[in-house]
Amino acid sequence: MINIIKKYTVKTTTDKTIHLNVDECQVKPQFADKSKFLGRTVIARKDIFIAKENRGEAQNTIRAGGITDTAHVDDLIASLNNDGILYDRPVPVVYKDPIFRNDRWYDFQLTSIGNHRDSAFEQLGITNWIYDVYEPIKNVWDMEDIGWDSNNPKGQLKPLNKASMILSLTRMVEGKRWGKLSQIDLEKKLGEYVDKHSTTNHKTKASIIRQVLHASNTSTDHREYLPEQAEKWVESNLGIQVNGSLDPKTQSFNWVVGEGYEEKKLMKGILKYGETEKKSKYYLHTKQPLMTSKSQPSKGSTSLKRQSMVDTIDFINYSLDKIFEYKKQNGCYPFEIIGFLPQDQKDGEDMTKLIPYNPKVVKLKKTA
Repeated sequence: MINIIKKYTVKTTTDKTIHLNVDECQVKPQFADKSKFLGRTVIARKDIFIAKENRGEAQNTIRAGGITDTAHVDDLIASLNNDGILYDRPVPVVYKDPIFRNDRWYDFQLTSIGNHRDSAFEQLGITNWIYDVYEPIKNVWDMEDIGWDSNNPKGQLKPLNKASMILSLTRMVEGKRWGKLSQIDLEKKLGEYVDKHSTTNHKTKASIIRQVLHASNTSTDHREYLPEQAEKWVESNLGIQVNGSLDPKTQSFNWVVGEGYEEKKLMKGILKYGETEKKSKYYLHTKQPLMTSKSQPSKGSTSLKRQSMVDTIDFINYSLDKIFEYKKQNGCYPFEIIGFLPQDQKDGEDMTKLIPYNPKVVKLKKTA
């Protein structure tokens, strides 16, 4: 068991006094289903072992890179200065796991929950805070789950970024958390996990699953290329320079186009033609088809995804044809610049009126 201290008063380096009271905390212990909850108490930070980046120690085992976000720490410092402790938010978590470091013993360890807040405490000179204390987590997968759940967007927590999610899921796949699954079953399991433990939109979730399949070397019927890999493949196997390089033999520009970048790369070709009157050639590659895709079943295989890319390019070409028809019939393009939002305060622009565009003058005139 642990010694419970319910009340304590701390003073920050900015002369802010914060009264801590365990009984006023409103959020119940969140992870009692993962490990034995020993109590909620005020603990001196000097008794908690907290990994430090400058000692080569990962501060957060769930985050990519294991480091804190300085901008988020700054936000927490402002919150602590303005509001003190917010009792409707989750409290940091430590484990009763004595460890010998830095020539001394620490009674507790802070791992995945509370690193940003601890950085803010350190900068404000806060010596004590309220913590939930648990026995050490024995199951590695429980630790992964806690890392996700504790960093889900709520309270004073910094949400997990995409890279951290990919690394965590890759560890689970490579560690055979769900055993050996077929590609479609693994996709389902990954999707269910992301839905349960995070707040992530469908497009981002699909991207995460694709990258986990790639990073974990999961056997699939499709080989996916990163942009640099695709460019290197074209250069090595076809012997041509890409990324907008002019081929001296064919006098054309070469582009490698990944799925989703058709419009961007075709626009580059259009602009190159305007500059040089030389055409462009495109080399396409698709993303990993997800067999579980419900929103886009028409992209459930490599061939279907290729057709989708071609359809996108065909529609761009069709749109260009329609634009040229309009220009031929009307003598202008179907685009019109109406004006600019007022921004030039130095020149006395009226901040309530649009600055009209006049193609006959070089400098825009002020409106009355």
